[in-house]
Amino acid sequence: MLCLKLSVRQSTHRGENPGDGLVLGRRQLIPNFSLIRSSATRVVFAGANKAIRIAAWLTRAKFTHGSLVIVHDSAHAILLVRQRLRERDCWGLPGGFLNLHEAPIDGARRELREETGLAVDSSALTKVAEYHQPWAWHYDHLFRIDLPDGHTTELVRPRANLELSGIGWYQPSQLPPLNRSARLALAHETAIG
Repeated sequence: MLCLKLSVRQSTHRGENPGDGLVLGRRQLIPNFSLIRSSATRVVFAGANKAIRIAAWLTRAKFTHGSLVIVHDSAHAILLVRQRLRERDCWGLPGGFLNLHEAPIDGARRELREETGLAVDSSALTKVAEYHQPWAWHYDHLFRIDLPDGHTTELVRPRANLELSGIGWYQPSQLPPLNRSARLALAHETAIG
């Protein structure tokens, strides 16, 4: 960013070239280069540091973060939710965006409780993977929980809300149509373990 001081002087010569400066009526704006002639340490560019910080911020990638949870029961079925707002005919994993300054594991616990009614301790969740969604500026944190025998139906109680239209257990061999984020998450789970 270069700041020039412009001075106004009266045009007195008839043969003056208007290209020497900006002519306003009979006045001409002439750049004052005295600031530029001084040494580099004395040159003051107003707001240069702020402009550099803003440019750096604008050019850096900005990602949203979210948590997803793969819930398995004792028969290895997977808990899926059907969301109203995203890909309508597809099912996905319980999860969502992280709140500001929220740890990924806390976001996973919150989303699991909000969407399924399942309240779990942090120690019950195992981190499976962290990955970038290639179609969005979004970074997912994937967790897994294995529910104990016989507690599947009594622990999971869907809550009525505007975000979900259904919830269900599905065997890995009989999965309904999945949204992109669920397909990517399950691919990461199978690739790792």
